[in-house]
Amino acid sequence: MGDWAEQRLAQAIVQACPGWKVSRYVETNRIPAADPGFRQSYLATLECTRRYGKRPDLLVFPATLPVEEDLSSRSQHETEPLVKKAIAAIEVRSSKFEALTYMAVRRRQQAMRKVSGRRAPSFTVKAEDLVIVYR
Repeated sequence: MGDWAEQRLAQAIVQACPGWKVSRYVETNRIPAADPGFRQSYLATLECTRRYGKRPDLLVFPATLPVEEDLSSRSQHETEPLVKKAIAAIEVRSSKFEALTYMAVRRRQQAMRKVSGRRAPSFTVKAEDLVIVYR
């Protein structure tokens, strides 16, 4: 569900803000745990996170910058100059259970005519994530 949520958000940003482009930045490890190379890959990812911090899922850039759509497989060293040009970094937290629960509650409120505010889930910047951004 995380990949789906990231793709949907990226599409929505580009559609709403044509002057922006979105690049996938989070490190992805698609190696199954049973694969012989899994341990080495997993430990390398942990070391990179320890050294540089967790990468946000998405980076937002001005559309005029020549940035590829997927930066996830590129090293920290390669991406550092690009990251500095990003206008936003987004960590996508998704939970199908939470989203469905939220929408069900909002439908009940609407049926009882107690609707105020948003009908769909929104996003919140967490204070602990800001510490990583500004360190």
